[in-house]
Amino acid sequence: MTYNAGQFKKGVSGNPSGRPKMPAEVREALQSACPEAVRVLVEMLRSDREAYRLEAAKTILDRAYGKPTQAQDIDIDVGGNLDVETQIRRVAMEMVEKDWQKRTA
Repeated sequence: MTYNAGQFKKGVSGNPSGRPKMPAEVREALQSACPEAVRVLVEMLRSDREAYRLEAAKTILDRAYGKPTQAQDIDIDVGGNLDVETQIRRVAMEMVEKDWQKRTA
């Protein structure tokens, strides 16, 4: 049912059954280990190593409150010659480049 270099026809899923369900016994075993995992994270908050404390704090906050959203300031001029999709790609590439420059500076 594929065509055009591996793309599926419109309306046809490449995975019609969806993601396989985790077996109940595996999920229960993992959930039973959660109190110990939380204890380990809390212990890491008291570590002498700053990197461990920071990672434990981030993990706890992400799990308790969810990861924070990242607002992006995007200015798109739809009156120009470029179509909207091209403009969005250009802005996205500029954002990626700025992020890369920050990380490698």
